[in-house]
Amino acid sequence: MLGLAVSAQAKTVHVQVGPNNALIFSPATVTINVGDTVQWDWVGNSHTVTSGGCCSFNGLFDLGTKGTSPPTGQNAGFAASHTFTQPGSFPYFCRVHGSNFGMTGSVTVLTPDYSISIPNSAVGPVFPGQTGTFNGTLVSQSGYSNPVAMSCKPLAPSSQPNCIVSPSSAVPSAGGTPFTVSNSLNAGLPAVDLQFQMHAAGSDGTNHDSQVLTLKVVSFDFSAVGNLTVGPTGTSATETFLANGFNNFQGAVTFACGNLPANAQCVFGVSPGSNCD
Repeated sequence: MLGLAVSAQAKTVHVQVGPNNALIFSPATVTINVGDTVQWDWVGNSHTVTSGGCCSFNGLFDLGTKGTSPPTGQNAGFAASHTFTQPGSFPYFCRVHGSNFGMTGSVTVLTPDYSISIPNSAVGPVFPGQTGTFNGTLVSQSGYSNPVAMSCKPLAPSSQPNCIVSPSSAVPSAGGTPFTVSNSLNAGLPAVDLQFQMHAAGSDGTNHDSQVLTLKVVSFDFSAVGNLTVGPTGTSATETFLANGFNNFQGAVTFACGNLPANAQCVFGVSPGSNCD
């Protein structure tokens, strides 16, 4: 079933017919939402409001026609209206003055909707077990005011149990209703980028997905260090190990020794030609 979003507060827009004895509609073009009404108020005499491209009636509405042949229209003081229930562009004309004098108008009808705005598509880097947060807003368009349920739509990997949208439901607003999307990779798992989307489902049946969001997850490790045997006082021993970054980790790593015996110290250095990232 197709669901159309309808503004919770339908409105009526007024259009004058033949003001100041001019062969015009004022305003000649109006933009409304589905469910809104246009009321035409006759200010001049002998006019109709007839739907269709000039000048062929399309059967939608024919207001102010007296029914004579050739038809003459209503005079000042008359009013008639039409409620628009479908989106689209609806031209209309005056049967009396459309063909020869170009007395035409049009109504554009919009379906209220909403959009997802998340300025930053990528967050990070973070380590496994750490959380990255995306900030966004739900923006109402054309008076949309229905509740919208929000959830995560994992892309790669396909399972992302830590992805949460807060709040899980909100009503879009013209200024933007804020929400956050947080995601993380469980500690101990290999570092990979998490790619996903924020999915929004309106109570009227509308559905939207955000752009692809990426949480950059990085990690590092180092090879094992064996036992060091140190000789007499003043001597030292050296152990070589490798530090490895994963998923293009480019941060600085600081090493330290713990549980050293009395009067011992530990010094780290980088081998010539090695990459310290």
